[in-house]
Amino acid sequence: MRTFPPKPIEQVELLPGPPSKPFKVVGHVFVKGAPAASWQSVAEGAREEAAEMGADAVFMGNASEYQAGAIIMPGSSTTTTTGSFTGRSFDATSNTFTGPTTAMGIQKKQFTGIAIIYQQP
Repeated sequence: MRTFPPKPIEQVELLPGPPSKPFKVVGHVFVKGAPAASWQSVAEGAREEAAEMGADAVFMGNASEYQAGAIIMPGSSTTTTTGSFTGRSFDATSNTFTGPTTAMGIQKKQFTGIAIIYQQP
């Protein structure tokens, strides 16, 4: 496969699908975003990879989210003790409340795309 010199990211287009003008595939890009990453930052990562390949554009192959793990937070507990003194003794009652355990999935974004160069008709 022929390699091309890298380009500035600003010169690489992000397209929703294959362009109508002639093109040649120069590579495939695969970008995984952090849990809080926006789709815009994931798309910028795809443009960056395509720019390193010397591509004119990158068009979307697949954009999806996947579960990369889970966070489990144990429930909190609160104990309340009430009572009274009588002479030298303490009469007490304790009540403990335990909250529910919470589990949350960690979602990440991923993007696959096709890096291309335009060809002269």
